[in-house]
Amino acid sequence: MKIVKPHETRAELHLKQMIDRTSQNVRSRLRAVAEELAGRKREALKVYQAMPYQERYHKCTEKEVILRAGNRTGKSLAGFVETARVLTGQDPHDKYPKEGGTAVCVGFKESHIGMVIYPYLFKPGAFRMVFDTTTEQWRPWFPKTDKANGIHYRDTIPSPPLVPDRFIENFIWEKRGQNIIRRVDFTTGWELHCFSSRGMPVQGFAADYFHIDEDLERYDWYEETLPRLVDRGGKLRWTALPHAKNEALVSVVERAEDEKTSFANGGPEPSTVDIHATIYDNIHLDPKEVEEVCKRWRQLGEDVYRKRALGELVNDSHLVYPTFSKSMHNAMIPAPGMSRAREIFIESMETNGYPPRDWMRSFILDPGHAFCAGLMIATPPPALGLERFVYDELYLQKATAKILATSFQRKYQGFQFQRFIIDAHGGALTSSETGLSPRSAYSREFAKLGIYCEETAEHFQSGSDDIAGREELLRLWMGISDSGEPTIFIHMGNCPNLVSELSRFKKIVVGEIVQDKANRRLRCHAIEALEYATADGLDYIAPRTNQVEVNRVELILRGMRDRERQRRSQGYTPGAQTVSLGPPE
Repeated sequence: MKIVKPHETRAELHLKQMIDRTSQNVRSRLRAVAEELAGRKREALKVYQAMPYQERYHKCTEKEVILRAGNRTGKSLAGFVETARVLTGQDPHDKYPKEGGTAVCVGFKESHIGMVIYPYLFKPGAFRMVFDTTTEQWRPWFPKTDKANGIHYRDTIPSPPLVPDRFIENFIWEKRGQNIIRRVDFTTGWELHCFSSRGMPVQGFAADYFHIDEDLERYDWYEETLPRLVDRGGKLRWTALPHAKNEALVSVVERAEDEKTSFANGGPEPSTVDIHATIYDNIHLDPKEVEEVCKRWRQLGEDVYRKRALGELVNDSHLVYPTFSKSMHNAMIPAPGMSRAREIFIESMETNGYPPRDWMRSFILDPGHAFCAGLMIATPPPALGLERFVYDELYLQKATAKILATSFQRKYQGFQFQRFIIDAHGGALTSSETGLSPRSAYSREFAKLGIYCEETAEHFQSGSDDIAGREELLRLWMGISDSGEPTIFIHMGNCPNLVSELSRFKKIVVGEIVQDKANRRLRCHAIEALEYATADGLDYIAPRTNQVEVNRVELILRGMRDRERQRRSQGYTPGAQTVSLGPPE
């Protein structure tokens, strides 16, 4: 039996035997053709096999795609395979022009060009290859399964360059000795420009493709990238271990989450996609080696492990509410030893879609035209537990008072609410169009639809304006109490906007110094409604169970109480020396 060498297939061997029977002139020409064909079959882009998350990255057609992953996940390989496909006109998904495009690669600093970008694209060894004697084809080396079959690193060879020499026309060097390239021209008509993010962003040109590898030193590089892509409908691709040196990477991830949430709620299709992978997603790594490296990362700190292994954005020190947890504060996840209130809440929500009728309900509103956020919170009888349950939300854009009232009516459904609370400052601003404050406009629309609460009828009480005090109280509610559980629980499925805001609400950062003050220019409308709730306390008051007849004296007293509540809802302070000279609204 003829032994096949590791560098040739049986078909290649047969072709060589046929060539050997021809004349010397024909033989030399055919050998050159055969060697070229064999070489092309071994090209890295043809041998490369993507894992599921890498293939998802390659298939994405959206404007911006970020592959955010830990170490040893193959994120950079996927990123530079995508770039090589672009430059050589070999993208199998036809997302880019085949010829005549402009591509840009941006590295964190200049040495990143010479030590990462250039080797990945133009030198052998982007990955290791092995000749598979079963299929008689070259394929990537898979450590987990190949080691078990006796195929080790020493049995492999480095892959050819991702960009074969036959596609390269010309190199223009910045520093030849350090492999720092400025520009490369290709036979496809594409050109590649490489930059360091420490330098000033280049302006005045259009691009078809931008690839940012790892983080950016200067945020304005990201700002400048976007207009470069407009004219040609170009695409941005970003592969990164989330160092989060600045807010650019965080902004892309947050926008991807926002667009995903909006799309789930009936909004437009996302133009930004965040693909997240961990070291455990790399199916080809040896589990023992993974466990060893993860153990050492954990010894360096939990933040190091989360960033290096899990690819998470580790910015807890920047968060206003770092103890918020999507698992711990999820009202719908049963837990051993949970309170009776949680058991009843889960059962009632799964059965009826709302909390029990004997629980106290409150509606807290942060008004606004651009964004208007309202939370519905249920307080159980104290005998069941001391928790508070955020069971639903309203999150409206460009909402008038009528839209808010109509939207809340669908949630209201005739349930008995104990109180309505509103941001005192936002609710007091007078509209130039109607002459009414949002508080008055909301109350008027609530009254038209028959929406009332027990304490102030259709009117709202003022929420606390002590921001620092509200923040501290909410942190206490999120912390573990004497019962072993937090005070606040959230129905994550019904309140996606509140969850999104809590996950990313950050403190002000000046330079690299984190200030002890929340950045309330960020979206925090639902958070502020939750803060008003904690400041109020939402102590339990049993809902009325029936109506009873009252005499004339009681009616008069009730009218006096109602007028007093209305005056309080409009900002009147008992004991203040004021005189009203105008008719009521």
